[in-house]
Amino acid sequence: MFSFDRETAILAAVVVCVAASLYMYNELRQSKDDITKIKTFLDRVQEEAQEVQMPQMVYAPVTEEMLELEPEPEPEPEPEPEPVVVQEPPKVKRTTRGKSPVSVSSE
Repeated sequence: MFSFDRETAILAAVVVCVAASLYMYNELRQSKDDITKIKTFLDRVQEEAQEVQMPQMVYAPVTEEMLELEPEPEPEPEPEPEPVVVQEPPKVKRTTRGKSPVSVSSE
């Protein structure tokens, strides 16, 4: 009969792992192909949309009149800022509640 010892279990595990690896490899390859097809399709759609939105630009030839530059006007001088006067805050007398801040003794 068939004996199921440690060596047989290891051999069965190796076969299962190889089969799972091949299955995962094929699935990932198919997913990669699908993603590549989608990217290619989206790139084509985007290119066609840009062609529809932006018609070909026609450039007019440059003439000598276009090359003549007008002189730039001189900028007006900025007025000088007014001097800032800093005012000191008013002096406030310090008040205490019934006690003198300075102890005065008549000794």
